Amino acid sequence: WTYLAGAATVGWLARSFSSEKIAKEDKHDAAPFALFLLGVAGAIDVWFFPEDDIAKSLNNFTAGMLFGRLSVAIPVFLVLFSMYLMRHPSTQKDNSRVGLGWVVLLISISGFFHIFSTQPDPKNGVEGLAAAGGLFGWLITVLFINTITEWGAGVIVSILALGSLLIMTKTAPNKVISRIKELYHHLFPGSLEPKKEEEEEEVDDAFDGTKVPWWKRSKAEDK
Repeated sequence: WTYLAGAATVGWLARSFSSEKIAKEDKHDAAPFALFLLGVAGAIDVWFFPEDDIAKSLNNFTAGMLFGRLSVAIPVFLVLFSMYLMRHPSTQKDNSRVGLGWVVLLISISGFFHIFSTQPDPKNGVEGLAAAGGLFGWLITVLFINTITEWGAGVIVSILALGSLLIMTKTAPNKVISRIKELYHHLFPGSLEPKKEEEEEEVDDAFDGTKVPWWKRSKAEDK
């Protein structure tokens, strides 16, 4: 009962800043509240006890092992995503697509951390992974680093990061330019409004000002 009460309270707070009304039967706060609690616990662990040995070990075998140095920002992601799920239940929004896009983006960032680190191997222990890009960062870059060098791996990871943004915004690759224009117009109203073409003056079909073509006019009407 305490857990459900906490979930309802946090859900109410998340939806209090939104004008969109959600029916009572469509509210699903229990699962998002678990992500919220994980985010709070992670923030306490990595933000308030960064030098504590127990907190370090806990991080090294959880978020640090998976995402490396990005584990510092994982609590923020968990809290924000839990709020998003509470404000947009799966019955109304495509949350699986947004969640997939976020995961791909986080893994891509972990890949950058691995590329620009000492590039530790998992067999050397979780401490090295936690200080670099984690297990995900290693998995996404190790093949490319060994074949097309670090620069090639960086290009591949950049493409994945861009793809994650397209997934989250539900943008097809051929619609990128138009979406950028829409965003620019939203940020700067009136700057990209298409110029209205001057209305062309209506030209009659006939030279004499009538609507009848010359080849359909009777000879008796000709002057």
